[in-house]
Amino acid sequence: MAQSGRTIRVYVSSTFRDMHAERDYLHKIVFPELRERIATLNLNLVVVDQRCDVSEDKADIDLAFKEIDQSTFFIGILGERYGLIPDKIPENTLIQYPRLKNYSGHSVTALEILYALHTPNLSNRCFFYFRDPKIVSEVPLDRRSDYVAKDHKETLKVKELKDKIRASGCPALENYPCQWDDQKRCLVGLELFGHRIVDDLWTAIYSEYSKDSLSYEKELAIREKALGTEQPDTIQSLNNLAELYRNKGDYACAEALYRRVLAIEEKVLGQVHPHMATSLDNLAGLLQATNRLAEAEPLMRRALKIDEQSF
Repeated sequence: MAQSGRTIRVYVSSTFRDMHAERDYLHKIVFPELRERIATLNLNLVVVDQRCDVSEDKADIDLAFKEIDQSTFFIGILGERYGLIPDKIPENTLIQYPRLKNYSGHSVTALEILYALHTPNLSNRCFFYFRDPKIVSEVPLDRRSDYVAKDHKETLKVKELKDKIRASGCPALENYPCQWDDQKRCLVGLELFGHRIVDDLWTAIYSEYSKDSLSYEKELAIREKALGTEQPDTIQSLNNLAELYRNKGDYACAEALYRRVLAIEEKVLGQVHPHMATSLDNLAGLLQATNRLAEAEPLMRRALKIDEQSF
């Protein structure tokens, strides 16, 4: 039976070998409950979890980035394992995503997380969950290597990745509890982990999708009248409305609004202001989502150049 209503896409990122229990809990408990809740808003849920479909050495980075670009929310789950580091990022992926040239030596999971953190339409839609590291001591020795970094260098990389997530300002649940079950040979006791993900996603979805375009249009009209068309709050209202149309699948309206934001910012801030990078990425992401890669690429390169000049 065909589904009606808009679609919420949630991308799930984690390392492979040590996160089977968490991913099983998400698919069996968390996402069914979330589907019931968002159905009341006439929304459908699509979960993208590549770990369910491929082995660690078969992970497709290019596909992952395309899926992240099209996602509404991003979930990152980390323990003490860093994960597989690809020999190199494919050349075609570097051409399409030039920002990744600085990310050699990162694991597949780290690449997904860093990419999501720099994806404008996910800027306030990423949620992270860090497992309590003490659980490692409960894991039997014959399984422990699956739950820890393989050496000190990777231990430092795990810490660095978590620190970058904390510094991003994205919500992060620290040290969620669980226990090792000797009979089941897996982690159990993930109720708090599951409840927090349901609450985080439901709160974000309800806050955004219980408002309709008329509410945002009214907000924009009020700000334009009171503040003018070139003030930061007005620009934020334009972005809010553009993102709403994008999430509804009305790409034409979203594109028109993103281009309007760009024109205002170029006039008021100049072509190399740091805010321009975000606006260029917003429009480029929309063009990528509609398979207009030739139009998206020069915008991404402009954004990258502005970012490089800003740091």
